[in-house]
Amino acid sequence: MATDISASADVIDVRDIIERFEELETKLSDAHEGESDSPEGTLDEYIREAAQDDAHILHEAATEFLTLQSLLEDLAGYGGDEQWRGDWYPSMLIHDMYFEYYARQLADDISDVKLSNWPYTCIDWAQAARELQPDYSTVDYDGSTFWYQ
Repeated sequence: MATDISASADVIDVRDIIERFEELETKLSDAHEGESDSPEGTLDEYIREAAQDDAHILHEAATEFLTLQSLLEDLAGYGGDEQWRGDWYPSMLIHDMYFEYYARQLADDISDVKLSNWPYTCIDWAQAARELQPDYSTVDYDGSTFWYQ
């Protein structure tokens, strides 16, 4: 089972998004096929109707599916390390509120010096993060902004 994809997470692994999307896709497809011997309408229509009907047993699954589908469509083809269904995706999404800490961690990872020592304790990490952001793109997910490369 895939990890829950929360818009409040500091970092989201795109592989978790893909795994959750595929789980929901299978669940909704099975329900659509099992609804009758010859289900009417397409799977896409079934999912949209379930998402619009608050009383539908699969309302939450359909709503989450459409949200993740939209997110994956926004990310498709923007490069990265993850290939899925013919497109390349970034490997992770970094929450806007976490980006400054991410910049600090990135500097620590690529540096041979300890960032906890002077003069590195004097760095304006908010400014450093702002200067790093032009190398990244943004995507909105469930009301939150995430950065990716």
